[in-house]
Amino acid sequence: MKELLFLNLLAFYSIFANALYTKHHYCSPEERTITACVEIYQPVLGFSSDGSSRFFANGCAACRDKDIESFTPLQVCDPQTRFVTLCNKNIERTCGVNNDMNYGIYSNPCMACMNGKVEFFFVGDCPQLKGTKCSPEDKKRRDCKRIYNPVCGYKQNKMLTTFANACEACVDPEVETYVEGECPF
Repeated sequence: MKELLFLNLLAFYSIFANALYTKHHYCSPEERTITACVEIYQPVLGFSSDGSSRFFANGCAACRDKDIESFTPLQVCDPQTRFVTLCNKNIERTCGVNNDMNYGIYSNPCMACMNGKVEFFFVGDCPQLKGTKCSPEDKKRRDCKRIYNPVCGYKQNKMLTTFANACEACVDPEVETYVEGECPF
């Protein structure tokens, strides 16, 4: 039994040694057969084929989940960053994630973490929202009613924007999809 555990741990290190520092990693068949993961906290955001995502303690735990196809390593926001009042202006598109699995896109990691709500981040674009796709008919409308029923629109430039309602989101030429409710950040 100890030998099996040792072999699994060895497999974990050989498989995940390169994956821990990549931006995005697809789980291999070998990673799915690992029976035990080392309890190392290196948080990742795991993605399933239906577009849903969940937090995992590490890449090994994500790949052991039968529904997860891939993961992105997360960095934890430094608590001291929350008190920063000025960030550099370097543009390094960053996806900020809070504990409720809400995403927001920021100019760089500093901007994401000083938000106060963001707990984790990764450099790159946030996953696309799995929401309602704007139809060609919706895109042509010009008679949106002034009703406040907020939606979060996902633009082609990967930015999230809150709109007063679905009609107003879809008439924006850059919006592809939307989900009910205000954007998380």
